Amino acid sequence: MCPLSTIFGFDTLVALSYFGHGRLSSRSLSQQVANQSQMQEVMQLLRKYFDALYDGDPGIFSEIFHPNARLFSAAEDGFLIMDFPQYLERVRGRASPASRGDRRADEILSITIATPTTAHARVRELLLPKHFTDELTLVCSHGRWQIVSKVWHYELVAS
Repeated sequence: MCPLSTIFGFDTLVALSYFGHGRLSSRSLSQQVANQSQMQEVMQLLRKYFDALYDGDPGIFSEIFHPNARLFSAAEDGFLIMDFPQYLERVRGRASPASRGDRRADEILSITIATPTTAHARVRELLLPKHFTDELTLVCSHGRWQIVSKVWHYELVAS
């Protein structure tokens, strides 16, 4: 079996290995293999997420977000809450980073597969002039992972 660190990298290995209250889990080999498969599926979804953000592609967003997903942020003028159709309208109404020739800076900070049907990912991406940190909650239903909630914060990038 290939070591996880060569498949996912050290940071993901740490996220994969720790479950519960910071204790190292003593899972069976079959559980570890199942979790590897789930981790690969979540990482594939996150790659699509980064591509959708960079390309501004509503079709990819519709594939990876649950239709009833909710999105949240604390904005300067108050708490922002959107449903998924509102988010798609926002995506359609802005120029994509790809169309502007912006550089890409996608980063997976952590992934936690909490149960066979739930996961959490913390990611960062650059959509100039903003650098975002996103908290994504994912649910697996009928063998398919989808984002059911997104909470984000951004910082302005210095020019």
